[in-house]
Amino acid sequence: MFITVAVSEGTECLFNPDCMVNVLLAAVKKRSDIPKKEVIDLCSADGTSKGLFKDLEGNAKKYFGHREFCHVVLVVRTMEDEETEKFTFYPVLKKLLEDNHFMSKLNSSDADKATGFPSGGKRTSSPQNRKSSAGYGRRKSNKAHVQVRFKPGH
Repeated sequence: MFITVAVSEGTECLFNPDCMVNVLLAAVKKRSDIPKKEVIDLCSADGTSKGLFKDLEGNAKKYFGHREFCHVVLVVRTMEDEETEKFTFYPVLKKLLEDNHFMSKLNSSDADKATGFPSGGKRTSSPQNRKSSAGYGRRKSNKAHVQVRFKPGH
């Protein structure tokens, strides 16, 4: 099983998602030249968020179909008040920022169903709901297998 991720303008990479989510996202960040501190997610070709950033310790395989195509999106968290977080998604590819249909689907209530957050990408924050992203626990795999593919003419 593999997925194809558009990591930059004209560059697509193949990834094996049979690993922990944090390993897959780290490999995608490395191929996309995104700083390690940034929070990212993947979305389907139509703009539906996968919500990977909320399940860093899970297996990434359960989020994807075989040969699925995805885009990299940055996740920006803002606090609406002391207990409510709002997540906004921004695609890495500039051409997708200009696609109104893609952007409306990416930040719509349909995206909330995929991420598991209520309307507007919001969730109520509580200590029980937060997981440490330190990477503790058993690891199934410590590498995400990657193959880079360049589109002709780019």
